[in-house]
Amino acid sequence: MTADDALSMPHERLAALVVALSEDAIAKDERIAALEGEKAELQLKLQQTRQALFGPSSERTVHDNAPSTATTLLGIPADSEQPPAASTQVPETETVTYQRKKRAPGATGHGRTPVSREIRVVEVIIPATAAERIGPGGETLVFRDYEVTERIDLDPHQLIRLVYKRERLGLPDTRETVFTAALPDCLTPKGKATDRFIHEILVRKFLLGLPLYRQAMDLNLQGAQINDAWLGDCVRAAAAFYSPIALAIRDQVLANRYVQADETPILQQTDTGIRTGYFWVWLGGGQVHFHYGTGRSQDEVNAVLGITDDGTWERGALIGYLLCDGYAGYNPIFNPGRVIRVACWAHVRRKFYALRKTDRNAAALLALIDQLFRIERTLTLDIEQKKLNEPAGYALRVERRIAQARPLLTTIKETLERLAPLYTDKSAMRLAINYALTLWESLLVYVEVGELPLDNNGAERAIRPIAVGRKAFLFVGSEDGGDWAATFYSIMESCRLQRINPRRYLAYVTPLLVGKNPPIAASLTPKALQTRLTRDWIPERDDPKGLLAKD
Repeated sequence: MTADDALSMPHERLAALVVALSEDAIAKDERIAALEGEKAELQLKLQQTRQALFGPSSERTVHDNAPSTATTLLGIPADSEQPPAASTQVPETETVTYQRKKRAPGATGHGRTPVSREIRVVEVIIPATAAERIGPGGETLVFRDYEVTERIDLDPHQLIRLVYKRERLGLPDTRETVFTAALPDCLTPKGKATDRFIHEILVRKFLLGLPLYRQAMDLNLQGAQINDAWLGDCVRAAAAFYSPIALAIRDQVLANRYVQADETPILQQTDTGIRTGYFWVWLGGGQVHFHYGTGRSQDEVNAVLGITDDGTWERGALIGYLLCDGYAGYNPIFNPGRVIRVACWAHVRRKFYALRKTDRNAAALLALIDQLFRIERTLTLDIEQKKLNEPAGYALRVERRIAQARPLLTTIKETLERLAPLYTDKSAMRLAINYALTLWESLLVYVEVGELPLDNNGAERAIRPIAVGRKAFLFVGSEDGGDWAATFYSIMESCRLQRINPRRYLAYVTPLLVGKNPPIAASLTPKALQTRLTRDWIPERDDPKGLLAKD
């Protein structure tokens, strides 16, 4: 259309054409804005995927300068002269104080520490040669003493062919056998594995995350001539004895006033293919119970607590607080008001941590949340230094949280509500804000209950062996295999929390289980045996790599 055609066009038609062009331009602008928003979301997902695959897994905050393209708190451009609000400004530096660790017993100076006195000693004599026995003047040198140098050596676990020779007694005249000495009781009476062999298989798999097929390869290098299926049979045989102890751990965990819960997926092999199962972890009272389920519905929660169709609870009657994430599968527990939900600040922090490099509003909120964690760290140090008992420690936590954390929580909520309208409903930042606001009342519960922690990291640490093992053995072989794994994960992690060497625990408990009159399972849990099995605990000998360190 030329300019002359536009001038000769009727006014009404020209106005309609202008409106149509304007609407088309607005629609194009909106489409461009939507595409730009979609592009930003995809770039964020790509960055998070790269971070998950190739970046460090630590969520520790490193304060750095935000990119110039990011927006500041309250939507102020990064290049604007107006700074963010003082109460939400990202600190550029952080002063971290710590206490110097005490030197290990026996250590001297700044050199290496001596080799542990608990290790078996093997002496190697290095004699002088005949030429070295002649002195500088041609005289024969005489022996004085030894120059002692100590080094730590490692002799790999050696397989042993254990041969039992049992006496057979017969009649003096006919030599007919009438008695044969019995083998000692064991986990596999008709099998070829000793209890100590099975213990080592369990520790390697469920504590160290070494799959059975790799264990079989390692043992076959030493001449064992076995396969991973047979090792699986050993695990199954041991689980039959130890499953009552795992259930006793469950009952003891659910008998606490507050419990932490979390879940993690695991692939399960079936006759028709692969499906997803879940390990549910329940932590309380210094022990951990793992439950394996084929789904992630509330039916698994009901199975752990023994909740029947009529709402009766078989277990967990003493639970007053359940610390978990925002997953809806836990909601039926809270509906009657029987148990109070406690939300995890680490989950809230994690969402803003993922956005800290692309949005300075997220970085500012992250700095505020970090102050909550800093208050908790200071509290822990004060309680340890003052050597307060549990009631006094809980009282100090409540007092300090009300004085220091509550004003900070008010600032965080005001900031969340102020920022929410600045983002679209489906943006990552808006989803993070909505997650925190939805659980806000549950996020405040910890302030006035001194025994409650700020986060659910205890349960997540308990799940870590599964996350590590999942990268190695990929899936569980069956639903029964998931139950066996849950049994021994419960025992291994409970031993870790109670500072018990799992090898020592298994060596002590197995003879009791396979005996004629085994004790009740509740008396054989790691917590029940903690005093007996840690009386002579020596970290350098029993836990040289710190695998059993207390959280």
